[in-house]
Amino acid sequence: MTVRTSLAALAAVGLAACSPKADYLITNGMVWTGLSTGNPQPGQVAIGGGKVLAVGDSASLARYVGGATKVIDARGGLVTPGFSDAHTHFIGGGFQLASIDLRDAATPQEFVRRIKEYAAKLRPGEWILGGDWDHTLWRGAPLPRHDWIDSVTPNNPVWISRLDGHEGLANAAALKAAGITRDTPTPAGGEILRDRDGSPTGIFKDQAEGLIGKGIPDATPEQTDSALARALRYAASLGVTPGTATTMVKALAESGLAEYEPYSGVRLSAAGERLAGLVLRRHRLVELFLVQVMGMSWADVHDDAEQLEHVVSDRLIDRIDEMLGRPTHDPHGDPIPNTAGEIAARHLDSLLTCPLATRLRVTRIADQDPAFLRFIESNGLKPGEAVEVESRDDAADSVMLRRKDRHITIGARAASKLLVEVDRS
Repeated sequence: MTVRTSLAALAAVGLAACSPKADYLITNGMVWTGLSTGNPQPGQVAIGGGKVLAVGDSASLARYVGGATKVIDARGGLVTPGFSDAHTHFIGGGFQLASIDLRDAATPQEFVRRIKEYAAKLRPGEWILGGDWDHTLWRGAPLPRHDWIDSVTPNNPVWISRLDGHEGLANAAALKAAGITRDTPTPAGGEILRDRDGSPTGIFKDQAEGLIGKGIPDATPEQTDSALARALRYAASLGVTPGTATTMVKALAESGLAEYEPYSGVRLSAAGERLAGLVLRRHRLVELFLVQVMGMSWADVHDDAEQLEHVVSDRLIDRIDEMLGRPTHDPHGDPIPNTAGEIAARHLDSLLTCPLATRLRVTRIADQDPAFLRFIESNGLKPGEAVEVESRDDAADSVMLRRKDRHITIGARAASKLLVEVDRS
């Protein structure tokens, strides 16, 4: 054996001895690392301590194999990193997983059958939610009615949404729980389908959906915990590894952007508050640019601005700010932070809490849902418009407004999202 060969052997032995041992070794897989390596390649993956130690062939990974390493045969299957989704509504998704599924109910009869079977498993008084039904699958596309399902759900309120979320069906028990009668007025921006005598058929659309929603009880802590556990199990089954709040908070604290003590809460540091303000500044300036310069609708710029804010340079943001005349508010009335990330404090009331019979100025819209913004625009209630609250009807959950010579009625939920201040001009 030559000196060179002896040194190489000694180095290999030393390297193997120093290498961490894998808890798991995945073999016989088509491995895709998520890096710019092209298509998946045959290979193995060594995992230890919850992290990938190495990816390669059997020879290069042999040093990670120890007596306690568990070998998993992928049998030619695809091996990928866990997918981390930071914008998943885990709690809502967990509730949805346990709710009734009507998405592919191909006939009205199948629709009713599934509801009957689901109701049979519930205790009296439990709500049946979810649904995602699609009546366009049915011959003639008839909209469902509450009397289709009342006989199979006598003891359980039902509120099941169409798949687009713009309308839903309530059964008789849900109508009673929400206090809905033939005399219930239709809120602006919504629709209640009725029979010839004025009685609701059970279908509520858009802003009218909130009439039923107010009758649904809040989830208990136990139900919420169960929904979260259900969602996490489902995510894990799909290879999705959700980032936890604790992990993200720790990362913020380590970077100096937050102050965190376990079990004692978290708050942004001065540096974190400044950075958050500057992120808002970029987003809101881009939104205003898209509306004023590009001619886009104020209802459709949020998603585009959310993408652009991460790629435009600080120099371009400063140029946009200068070009637009150093604006103080974005198209929705949200304040634009200054170059130090600071936002001037400002007290605003909503149309639910502001004084009656007082000239007001719409200042801010606290909801950027495109459909809601178009509803606000169609009623002439964009920021800058003058308006007066004439009356509020608590029983009907509505607010009567006067804008110039026009009377407008909107739902209480919509009114809560319109922020105003006294017009002193």
